[in-house]
Amino acid sequence: MNDITDHVDSIDINAADAAAPITAESCPKWRSCNAPVCPLDPAGRHISGEPTCHMARCVVKAGGHEHVAQLAGPRFAATLAAALPAYRSRHADLDKRLTRAAQSERLGAHLRAPEPGQVHAAG
Repeated sequence: MNDITDHVDSIDINAADAAAPITAESCPKWRSCNAPVCPLDPAGRHISGEPTCHMARCVVKAGGHEHVAQLAGPRFAATLAAALPAYRSRHADLDKRLTRAAQSERLGAHLRAPEPGQVHAAG
C-alpha cells in the first residue's frame, strides 16, 4: 500500500489548473459499475459478498496506479488512491477483498512483454 501513497504524494490533485472535481461520475466504469459503494462517493452500504469497485481493485495491484492513470487520468488515480483508506475501513469485507486483489496480477498482465532480463513464463 505504500506504493499507492507514494503516488498520491507525487501528484498535486489540487493544482490551480485542475478541471472539475473528481467524483464517482468521473470514473470510466461508472455507468456500468454494480458496486453499491464507490470509494469516491461513500454513501451506500456494503454487505459481505457484494461487488467491489473495479477501479479500486485495479489500483491496489502492482502497476495498478499507472494503469488507472492511463485509463482515467493521473488526477483520478491519485484521488481514488487517497480515498481508499476510508473505503477500506468502512467494512472488513472491502478491506479483505482489496488485500486479496493486491496479491493478484492485473488482468492481461500475462500478455505484456517481459521486462528486460525477465523470462516470460509460458502458460
